[in-house]
Amino acid sequence: MRLTVALFSIFVFFCVGYLIYNRSEPSFRVLDYSAMRNIALVNDGRVMPFDTYARKVAYAFTGTETPQGMHPIEFVLGLVRNEDPLSESVFRIRHPELKAKLNVSPMVLYTSFAHVSAQESFADLQKQYNEKTDNKIKLSSMDQAFEKLLEQVHMMANLIQGESLTFFPVKDDKFTDWASVVSLEGAHDKQGLKMYEGFQQMLSGNFYKKQEEFDKGAEKVREVIQTQIPSYYEKFQQKMELEMDYNQYKPFRISWIIYVVGSIVSVLGIVLSRTVLHQMALMFMVLGFFAHTYGLGLRVVILDRPPVGNMYESVVFVGWAAILFFFTIRKKEHADVLTLCALLAASLTMIMADLLPMSSELGMLEAVLRSNYWLTIHVLIIVSSYGAFALAAALGHFYFARFFYLGTTKDSLLRAVSKSNYRAIQIGVILLGAGTILGGVWANESWGRFWGWDPKETWALISFLGYLAFLHGRKAGWFADFGLAVGSLIGFLLILMTWYGVNFVLGTGLHSYGFGSGGTHYAAGFTVFELIILAIVGYKYKSLQAAVPTSSTDHSMV
Repeated sequence: MRLTVALFSIFVFFCVGYLIYNRSEPSFRVLDYSAMRNIALVNDGRVMPFDTYARKVAYAFTGTETPQGMHPIEFVLGLVRNEDPLSESVFRIRHPELKAKLNVSPMVLYTSFAHVSAQESFADLQKQYNEKTDNKIKLSSMDQAFEKLLEQVHMMANLIQGESLTFFPVKDDKFTDWASVVSLEGAHDKQGLKMYEGFQQMLSGNFYKKQEEFDKGAEKVREVIQTQIPSYYEKFQQKMELEMDYNQYKPFRISWIIYVVGSIVSVLGIVLSRTVLHQMALMFMVLGFFAHTYGLGLRVVILDRPPVGNMYESVVFVGWAAILFFFTIRKKEHADVLTLCALLAASLTMIMADLLPMSSELGMLEAVLRSNYWLTIHVLIIVSSYGAFALAAALGHFYFARFFYLGTTKDSLLRAVSKSNYRAIQIGVILLGAGTILGGVWANESWGRFWGWDPKETWALISFLGYLAFLHGRKAGWFADFGLAVGSLIGFLLILMTWYGVNFVLGTGLHSYGFGSGGTHYAAGFTVFELIILAIVGYKYKSLQAAVPTSSTDHSMV
């Protein structure tokens, strides 16, 4: 027990150090930009701190929040003050075919607006893109990459023209009538003129690296905002402080690091048969779950809605739900294996959300989704079911790993794992069925019909019936534990198609607000990997069956 406490204390010390490091500004930066981080502006239909806006712009242009080691605010202000921002190489294009058409060398990471717009192929690509979007033709991967480039160009234009720098609340209103600071040049309004002068001071202070001038300009801008919206200012400030904490600490990254460490400790506990290591793994799970829950809670408070509004949020929520259902079905017998499977399910989903090119910005929802009532009782329930199925899939993988190692299905641990697998699938089926029915009610309210065989609806039904068939087959004795493990993997591939494939591969139907692009090769790779696993264990199982006399054959899978 002393060893557990000691190792756990060391890890907590590491986490605290990580938070302190993230909170501090890197020493190589000349200016401290904290004075401007919490200045409010309106962007994408909501009030946000300038820190969030700057990170959003930096990431959209370069693929990182700290391009060339710069603070995101330094990066944005540098473009605004730049005499020729269109010639700055800040656009990152990842698609090789698009780079070739725009004469960007494969070895070059960044290019400029001036370069891409000067290419004859740019106009041709834009014409081709417009024709496809006008005629609702499915976009190719290159078209989707060009679409992202157009978004970068549009964002750059709004930035350098000052249209997106909407710092000035014209009146005491929550979201509307915030004016661009550039439009305040020569303003007769005292507060407007003060705002403009303060912003120019900030630009000058950033350009000449004068801290005092920069801070004074930021203070002027902040004072004007407070004067213009006295009834909302305090509320905005409280939310923006939370948002900046979210940006700075990255709780989801902390959670998956803890989950990974917990997974390693759990594996060691199982291999070495040490109870103390299992207890440590459970501690890491609880600590990671706390960080995970904190991150979800921040998104709920900041955005005033459930945290399942886009693909990134749904992936994060699936990992959280997997841990939650672990606590629901956990039993003392063989709890170490269930702990490992839950940790692996959460780790993989969180790593995927953090490291894959998936938009994690705190954005507003599409108009059709702006119903917290339906978002909670339909989308939240559906995504929760994915968490239960992810846990079942992890248990299925463990079942196959141990079966492959032992060469038999007659094992007490495998039977215990199968019971947990069955329970996790039951939970998922109940939630998926309820969520699908509630989705029909919402569809009737929004589109005037309960069911229309939309691709999303159809694949949700296929997933539900698929899992239901596996549960029924297991209960009826058509197959036993091995067959249920197969079902947990096949079923999750159906969920992958419902969750990702409909929106990112098919891209058709009334659920167009969820459509996106990218990551197809990852999903295809995962599918192939799962099919290979099924083929290998299936071959081994059939080989073992063939080697056993008919009278004693273990009918675990028919």
